[in-house]
Amino acid sequence: MPETIRCFLAVETSEAVRRSLEELVTRLDLPHFHVRWVQPKNMHLTLRFLGDITERDVFEVSRAAHEAVIDVPPFRVRFRGLGTFPPAGNPRVVWMGLEDERPVVRLEREVSRRLSGSGLPSPDKPFRAHLTLGRVKSQRGIQELKKHLERNRAVETEEMAVERISLVRSVLRPSGPLHTVLDRFELGGGRTGPTAQQEREP
Repeated sequence: MPETIRCFLAVETSEAVRRSLEELVTRLDLPHFHVRWVQPKNMHLTLRFLGDITERDVFEVSRAAHEAVIDVPPFRVRFRGLGTFPPAGNPRVVWMGLEDERPVVRLEREVSRRLSGSGLPSPDKPFRAHLTLGRVKSQRGIQELKKHLERNRAVETEEMAVERISLVRSVLRPSGPLHTVLDRFELGGGRTGPTAQQEREP
């Protein structure tokens, strides 16, 4: 069996947005909730989770991603509003949405269109543009958590430019995932490549 690596394609957040997210998580992280919050430096907007793929698959994904962004111009986004998956009942994931998700949806559709010919499986659920903020580990304090999220539902970050997408390797560890950028693809064409194989630890 060929060696595989766990990967995803994503939009990385800017430094200013990460600072806003750090302040938000600090506000949301109360001791009577049992939520594992994502480290802000690891937060990203996933366009396609690829799972465990081979070295050949990495080449095909890179080619498809490069082709997908050639004709997509850079755009700006602002993250706004809180929600949960599932939206009703007991939440399992806490997320932050976008003020206007249409540019991201168009980008994801172009990426998916190009990936459809790579032989990789299609997504098992419809795309929903969001940042995962945390994962609910138990139902302890769940009703108060829902109220807390509702009180903060109008929160937003600064606006940021989306100028590239990234192919990221994720290594799962007990302390949290370690992310390594394998390649970057500039919207409008071009490839910047990783910056010293940038790694992000929780």
